[in-house]
Amino acid sequence: MRQIAALIRETLLESLSKKIVLAFALLSTLALVVLVGYCLTDGFREQIANLRPTPDDPSGLALLEKVRSMQSGIGGAFYTVAVLIAIFITADIVPSMMEKGVIDLLLSKPLQRSTLLAGKVLGGLAVVLMLVSYFTVAAWLVIALATGVWTIGLLASMLPILLTFLSLYAVMVFLGILTRSGVVGMMVCYLIASTVSVLLFSREEFLFQLVTSEALRSAVTGLYYIVPQVADMGQIASMMIQGKTIMNTSPFLNVAAVSVVFFGLSAVAFERKEF
Repeated sequence: MRQIAALIRETLLESLSKKIVLAFALLSTLALVVLVGYCLTDGFREQIANLRPTPDDPSGLALLEKVRSMQSGIGGAFYTVAVLIAIFITADIVPSMMEKGVIDLLLSKPLQRSTLLAGKVLGGLAVVLMLVSYFTVAAWLVIALATGVWTIGLLASMLPILLTFLSLYAVMVFLGILTRSGVVGMMVCYLIASTVSVLLFSREEFLFQLVTSEALRSAVTGLYYIVPQVADMGQIASMMIQGKTIMNTSPFLNVAAVSVVFFGLSAVAFERKEF
């Protein structure tokens, strides 16, 4: 455990030194400053005051809907940005470890390969968790303090973000081990997140209108259950923020299964890799 903790700390520090991480943190801070400024405007304060509980609305449902609407807008945009930037931040963690000289030094230490890989993977996850938590918790606090409405939906939406990233990260790590390049995995994950998962999510409304063959439709449906369901998890994050009941939990199973399978394949591939 000490070895893994040391590797996590080392990976965390290396990642935090990257300009893209600092840029993301800066952009998050600027977005929070804008949010604070908006919440301090007279127009916003007046609007919130007008939505306070009244005899006609003793539960303050109008104010609750206003808060959830704000959080949905922020959370929806952040989900997409966070997943895409998280991929970019972590794409090179494993491939850079496998560079000649670096890997020789690491393997010369009394470290098992599985421990080395686990430490690097968990280090990348720690970086993303820190960045996602920073913005989400801060935005939640700003809105709650400004409106007096304390809901947990925005905080809960961190779970879909992290699980979605984890599934894409697993694919990226596996491809990084096979190719020793972070670019290949990053491009594949960008393609999945921005295009493939979106098309598969709306397959009945779009793809099935173009494809009439039952065999091809079955193949598309099969692909839907294999590829990380990024778009589905985005919808779940939005539903969490809005306080809606999540009836379809299969996307959670999908991203969990993809993570387990590809991290398992990564461990096997890394163990057999010749350096």
